[in-house]
Amino acid sequence: MTNSDTSQTIRGLNELLRGELSALDTYDQALAVLTDDPAVKDDLRECRASHSDRVERLRMEIVERGGQPDSESGAWGVFAKAIEGSAATFGWKMAVMALEAGEDHGVKEYDHLMPSLDGAARDILSIAVYPQQLRTHKIMSALKHRQGDSSPSA
Repeated sequence: MTNSDTSQTIRGLNELLRGELSALDTYDQALAVLTDDPAVKDDLRECRASHSDRVERLRMEIVERGGQPDSESGAWGVFAKAIEGSAATFGWKMAVMALEAGEDHGVKEYDHLMPSLDGAARDILSIAVYPQQLRTHKIMSALKHRQGDSSPSA
């Protein structure tokens, strides 16, 4: 592997890390303002914990390659702001839609960046990280579709 390959992989891993950091921020805000429904809170906590695990894994991969993990969040920041405003202004449905959109963005980001990573990073992400992203997306999609069946309080 060349220095260029390593640098490209570190950049890609850091981009994914920034997205995961933003996801943590988003879920923290959602948990602070959304519903009192215990089942919904459990779903949100599960998604947040999954993103937290991914942050640690991505940081480890970056350090192992000699890189410096980023500490600032990325594109999900837009979704975090949407959560903060939408839960209070537009209610539960808009907040859940924003969370699901953030998860969808995460899937697309992994799909876009994984091919540019070195083989070892791709293998690790495809086994230990990407399936978690798909799971949290599925949880939020299901929650979005369930929201029409009930009206959790904000």
